[in-house]
Amino acid sequence: MGTQADEAFPEAWHSDSHSMNQTSLADTRSKVYFSPKLYYLRVHVIAAQDLVPSEKGRNLETSVRIKLGDQGRVTRNSPIKHINPEWNEELMFIAYEPFDEYMVFNVVETGGGQDEVLGMLMKPVREFKHRLETSKLPDAEWFSLYKPYVAEEESDMHRKDGTFRTRIYLRLWIDAGEMMGVGEGGRGGNIDFFWLGKNTYLYKIK
Repeated sequence: MGTQADEAFPEAWHSDSHSMNQTSLADTRSKVYFSPKLYYLRVHVIAAQDLVPSEKGRNLETSVRIKLGDQGRVTRNSPIKHINPEWNEELMFIAYEPFDEYMVFNVVETGGGQDEVLGMLMKPVREFKHRLETSKLPDAEWFSLYKPYVAEEESDMHRKDGTFRTRIYLRLWIDAGEMMGVGEGGRGGNIDFFWLGKNTYLYKIK
C-alpha cells in the first residue's frame, strides 16, 4: 500500500483531515494503489577477455560501468592493465517486479584523456537467476560483448572462424529470499536513494 509521499496520493478523492457531512462521507471511496515489490539484484563483475584497445601496445586502464534504469554503478579500474582485465567486484542494485528492464554493461577504457567503450552488453533482468537465502550462489557465465555504433570494427571482436572473441565473466542473481520494503528507501514511492547497508547509499542518477 502507498503513503502520502507517493505520487498517487494527491489523486485521492478526500483526505482524512477534510471536513464533510455524513451524506458526503457515504459517497466517498478511497483510491487503492500498490507499491511494487523491490528486490536486491547482485552483480559480481569478475573479468573480461580479449578486449580490443583503441591503441595497440599501451597499458589498458579499464572499468565496468553498469546502468539499470536510473541506477548506475562503476567498478574500480582493474589492477591488471592488459586485454584480459580482472575486477572481482560485487555491486548491488534494486529491481522490482515484473523485471521488465534491461541492465547495460559497458567495459570502458579510461586512459588516454578520454573514455572509450571497448565492449557492451544488454541483459534482461527477467533472465537473472533467482536465489533463496539457503541456496548456493549461481554459477558465473561468460557473455559476449559487442562494440556499439562502430559497425566497421565489429570484425575486430571476432575470431577468424567467426566465433565471438571479446567477452565478460559475470555472476548475476536476484535475492528472491530478501525482499526490500519501500520504507528502506528515501521518500516512499518517490525514492531518491536506497540503503544498501554498511553506511552505503545508492543514489538515483537524474
